[in-house]
Amino acid sequence: MNSKERREILLRKYIEEVKQFPNVFPNGYEDEGKGTFICPLCLRILNIALLGEQVNNFITIEHIPPENLGGKPLILTCKDCNSTCGHDLDVYLRNEIEHLEHNYFNGAKGHYSKWFSREGFEMNGIIREDVDGTIDIEIKNKLNSPIFFDKFVEGIKLSNGDLHLDGKIKLGDHRRKKNVVGVAMLKSAYLYAFNKLGYKYILTTKLDAIRKQILNPENVIIPQIFLCLNTDNIDQNMQDGLYPATIDGMIVFAVLLTLKLPNSNYLHRFTTILPMLGDRDVDLYDCLDTTHEGKETVKVSFIRNVDIGKLLQDVL
Repeated sequence: MNSKERREILLRKYIEEVKQFPNVFPNGYEDEGKGTFICPLCLRILNIALLGEQVNNFITIEHIPPENLGGKPLILTCKDCNSTCGHDLDVYLRNEIEHLEHNYFNGAKGHYSKWFSREGFEMNGIIREDVDGTIDIEIKNKLNSPIFFDKFVEGIKLSNGDLHLDGKIKLGDHRRKKNVVGVAMLKSAYLYAFNKLGYKYILTTKLDAIRKQILNPENVIIPQIFLCLNTDNIDQNMQDGLYPATIDGMIVFAVLLTLKLPNSNYLHRFTTILPMLGDRDVDLYDCLDTTHEGKETVKVSFIRNVDIGKLLQDVL
């Protein structure tokens, strides 16, 4: 299935779902029979009739988690949210995963690198480590200035005997913001829940804080301690998914996602907690902030052997 076909299938699905929520439309709104799409992130209402042939320029496929971390094309968002989140969130999540793998390094492959030569010019390349521990540095022509690349090649040609590279290697993209990484995972978890539960889950003020945090990643709206929990020690037989869980006796949704860099041997598993909507008078993050004041960790316990279908019916 190509991207256009996938987009059309998802769009038809969302249009049918949105029809169940006429109360979200402004007075006098008319979809002219073409239907309406609501972006799950910003809740922007897009009239398909007004978009016409330009619909694909306003509504785009979103990968969960990000595509360059092994994500799948599961949902649609408006183009503005897709582009903004990619620039303000996803790039920092990718950089953080690369940084983690640089610390381990053994088994990580295909990292971008920079080589600073003795002569003062900078060469871009890719550094890899084979399974036997052999380090391979590839200086790629297309990643470098033609002048510097020619100088680099000429220097190798003129060398006599052993070639000694005298310089420093800088691995990866060092634009990192740890405070944004949790928000990036929150976005993936929120969209994963939307993919599973649809508009009936997200079209509630109960999730306003989540959307506000995603769209304002530099601001602390939800405390970092609740945004993303590393779950390296989780049961490896558990598949990625949306699970009921408890925190201090409170029932929550726990979204388990696995991130993987291209050509890497490492899997990075994270859990993000989201509100369950059974008690609409309780704000999850306010309650957790009170019960976890002064604590540095959050313990999430997955609920086993539960009829997830019945549970979702009860709380949604």
